[in-house]
Amino acid sequence: MNEIAYVRTTLEVLQTRPASDIISVLLEPPCSISRRAVETFWVATYNAAGRLHHVAMVAQGGVDEFEVQIPALMNIIALSGAERFLIAHNHPNGLASASSQDYDFTEEIAGVSDALGYTLEDHLIFDSSGRYLSLAKTGWLMPRQTPILRLGRSA
Repeated sequence: MNEIAYVRTTLEVLQTRPASDIISVLLEPPCSISRRAVETFWVATYNAAGRLHHVAMVAQGGVDEFEVQIPALMNIIALSGAERFLIAHNHPNGLASASSQDYDFTEEIAGVSDALGYTLEDHLIFDSSGRYLSLAKTGWLMPRQTPILRLGRSA
């Protein structure tokens, strides 16, 4: 079984945890997003009651890039049965900050998800120390519906 399949299988048991635990889920094994030597891209889906449905590694790339097929991402969201989601990725050799590519990619995902009736609530970007940037907290990403996800402080 490859690593991505293992992580998906392992994380499916987290469905009883609240979505607000997502930072802990992403930082702890098996995710360990900030300890990875290459960029990885994750999706977490959750319901209107704020319970996680699914957390999955969607892509694994190089030291400073990854490639995600948006139809595949939307398929994971649809199969999870949830309408709300957040995305996350890491910068293994950089800061918890967004690049112009991160903004463009987030905008593209938000547009597609809106068209399909899903709500992208946040895009988290982690550095190698476990600090993260929340595009929703910066005010850059504004969900079309009232958000249910309330995260703790970011670094």
